[in-house]
Amino acid sequence: MINIFSNFPDYINQFYQEYQSQLKVVGSLTLAILTLTLIVSFLQTLQGIPILSVSFEFIGMGYAVWFVYRYLLRKSNRQELLDKIEDIKAEIVGKQS
Repeated sequence: MINIFSNFPDYINQFYQEYQSQLKVVGSLTLAILTLTLIVSFLQTLQGIPILSVSFEFIGMGYAVWFVYRYLLRKSNRQELLDKIEDIKAEIVGKQS
């Protein structure tokens, strides 16, 4: 019985080295699900407060109207938006030669 406990750290280390990538995937998925659950419950709580839900709807509609006015009405502004999107993609993916 003592032998099992004395070799336990070595067993855990070996197990982790053998299944490291799978454990990272499972941990990432668990963290993502937990985060999504917390965000949804937080938003449901905020939606339960009457004045906040209405104000968030107005803020969302206002932002949508501003976005259409700022970027989608004129061709030059649409090109500016496309350039910004390309810059962001280049930052994330990297510069293509």
